Amino acid sequence: MSESQGGSGGDCSRGTRYSRLVERAMRERWEIPKAVRRPAIERLVKIINDPEAGHREATGAIRILLSASKINLASVSGSIKALEIADLDVRVTELERADEKRKGTGG
Repeated sequence: MSESQGGSGGDCSRGTRYSRLVERAMRERWEIPKAVRRPAIERLVKIINDPEAGHREATGAIRILLSASKINLASVSGSIKALEIADLDVRVTELERADEKRKGTGG
C-alpha cells in the first residue's frame, strides 16, 4: 500500500490529521469562525471525493460531515424548542392577565 493510498505518511496523513482536528473542534464545540467553516467543509468533501485518499481518511471525513449535520440538527431543534417555550410563556402571561381582568371586573 502506498502512502497516497492510506499508508502511514505522505499527503494522506496530513488529511487524516486535519480531519481529526476538525472532528475534535466540532465534538468539543470550539468556536469556529464563519470564514473558516465553508473552506473546512469543502476540504472534507475534497477528501471524500479524492480517489487517492485512503479508506480510513475518506471514512473519517464522512464521519465528520455526518457529525456536523447532527450538531446542526440538534442546534436547530434546540432553537425551535426555545421559540416554542417563549411562545407558550407569552400565551400563559396573556391568559393570566385575562383571568385577572375577568376576576377584577366580574368578581
